[in-house]
Amino acid sequence: MRSWLACIFCFVALVSDAQVFTELPRHLQFFARDSEDSAEVPISGMTITPGYDTFYVEVLRNGVLRKRYAQPAVYDGTSASFSFRPKIYAELAEYSILIYGKANLIANDLLARCDSLVAGDVYLIAGQSNAVLSRGDVTWRNEYCRTFGLYNSQYARDTNWALSAADTNLFNPAVGVWALNLQKKIADAYKVPTCFINGAIGGKTIELMLRNDATPTKLTTIYGMMLHRVLKSGLANHAKAMFWYQGESNHGGGYHTSFSTLRDSWKTDYPNLKKIYVFQIRPGCNVNRDHAQLREVQRSFPKYFDDVRTISTVGIPHHDGCHFSTKGYEIVAERVFNDVARDFYGSVDTVSIDGPNVARAFFTSTSRTEIALVFSPLGSQLEVTPDIDTDTLKASMKEYFFLDESQAQLLSLTAKADTLFLTLKAPSFAKQITYLPDKYYLGTLYYYEGPWIVNERGVGAFAFWHFPLEAPATVALKSESREQFAVYPNPVSAEAVFNITLTSDDEITIELYDLLGRKVTTIMESSLAAGSYKIPFFIEPSFPRMMIAHMRSSEGVRSLQVVLAR
Repeated sequence: MRSWLACIFCFVALVSDAQVFTELPRHLQFFARDSEDSAEVPISGMTITPGYDTFYVEVLRNGVLRKRYAQPAVYDGTSASFSFRPKIYAELAEYSILIYGKANLIANDLLARCDSLVAGDVYLIAGQSNAVLSRGDVTWRNEYCRTFGLYNSQYARDTNWALSAADTNLFNPAVGVWALNLQKKIADAYKVPTCFINGAIGGKTIELMLRNDATPTKLTTIYGMMLHRVLKSGLANHAKAMFWYQGESNHGGGYHTSFSTLRDSWKTDYPNLKKIYVFQIRPGCNVNRDHAQLREVQRSFPKYFDDVRTISTVGIPHHDGCHFSTKGYEIVAERVFNDVARDFYGSVDTVSIDGPNVARAFFTSTSRTEIALVFSPLGSQLEVTPDIDTDTLKASMKEYFFLDESQAQLLSLTAKADTLFLTLKAPSFAKQITYLPDKYYLGTLYYYEGPWIVNERGVGAFAFWHFPLEAPATVALKSESREQFAVYPNPVSAEAVFNITLTSDDEITIELYDLLGRKVTTIMESSLAAGSYKIPFFIEPSFPRMMIAHMRSSEGVRSLQVVLAR
């Protein structure tokens, strides 16, 4: 394989001024693949050179002839036109296309040659510094990782195809460290080249990144610089996803509205976007405050936008308080790759690839001294990383939950499957709960770097802010009901009994559900005569610690909370 530097000189344009091409691929050009894993390469033009009887095109795959296309040369006066649509395929191979004119079945004139063409998938990136940051130790490039134009260029003519670079400091065709790693991961895993176009600019607010509707491609705007490049590449209608890593320069107020406006612009200019991946920022960056509120806005985006997925950056190591080192960005790429592989390449490695996301928070009993935090996705196995204990800093995860606006006073913090149990030192009547500080360890100016809540793959739980805290559950009995429904003992250690009383014959079903509404088991389903009954049941090791028991009858549903004594 030739080096990328050598390939700069591989393109032979025209034999003479006698040929004019209206469509001709450029050196290193990238084409978006279609549903058949191929892409048409448009070639058209005309010549005033007399005497050709045939025009033909040769398609070479890695230097080996793959296919030849031909058409007769028909002169209209002094000129003859030609048009071809050869195909190349989305694979780890570079294609060359040679266009010839043939005379008298003998003489062949090379009219043009186009080298290092590939086909594959298109992705876009926007945001601020963490979306594009470079690292000087990443100098490698890969022939199947492409981009278009120079990073952060306001010159309309900076639109050459190139191999993606990580380093943005040299006015390179750069995509940044994690993006370049993501491109290579896709190529290695799925044998598909990619083109990434990155329009992120460090240190800018979301408001400065909005579209100028009067002149969308204005090169003095952040949005316009990127849109200009994407339109010139011819890939605007082929981008599969947008990666959005931004927020450090903003606070929570108005962020949802600005993002919604930006998303609408993307959907207009890049109409085939299937996904928008939003990175939830982590504590850090001495740019703005109210990041806790902003993180909550980002966490909540999927509730409002069906094409948005959030990506957790919480708990990723090798962080300097604002940015990541090369190793950190490699982990960022791994997190993103798992989502992209699931959403676009059919990966079945999907267990716990997403950050745990709080689904419900409530007091477990009327004593109000224990809070349960239930996380999705279903079946998460939560862990709490070790406390920080150094000469200069000591920090425990127990210190970084907040009830309403005050630090929660916890005796203990226990993880059980997908639920965290917070034991309070005293009863609380708080209405909201928050996980993680705005930026700093309490009482310091050190950026918060853990401990964290993570799942079994080490993916950090999304930070949340002012999440609703439910009051203790109570037995839901109608005041006029003649039925009785209770469980004893409660909490349950190994075996318990449901006590029910019926004043008339009825069809009775008793079922146990977990806190996310998943059925755990059916205790009984039977016709019972009027009277009192004791229905025993046994605890299985797989049962969650907190459950809701439902008794269904002709009078409706009676519910009560069942707690396991573990």
